[in-house]
Amino acid sequence: MSIRQQIICGKLLASTLLLILTTPPLLEAKNDDHRDRDRFYGWIESMPPGFHGTWTISGRQITTNPRTEFDQLDGPLKTGACVKVDIRSGKVHEIDSEPLSNCR
Repeated sequence: MSIRQQIICGKLLASTLLLILTTPPLLEAKNDDHRDRDRFYGWIESMPPGFHGTWTISGRQITTNPRTEFDQLDGPLKTGACVKVDIRSGKVHEIDSEPLSNCR
């Protein structure tokens, strides 16, 4: 193997090693984004007028705010409805109506 080939091989090896050593922190950072997320399904037991305020969903109290998103594609958000609740960083991010089968 010529000196030129040895240099190229050494550079490739160094680049590959650098890539391998720097990839795990990137994967850990991505996993950290999901650590503060929670999702649950349940029945609406009570809800505030106008959607913003305290809700009780399957015995769990949550509080929505003006940034909370609401999806009523699978039916209206009302007492007795099945919903999916997404929580991010301790705040209710979204409440979605769901088919009744998702809560059984």
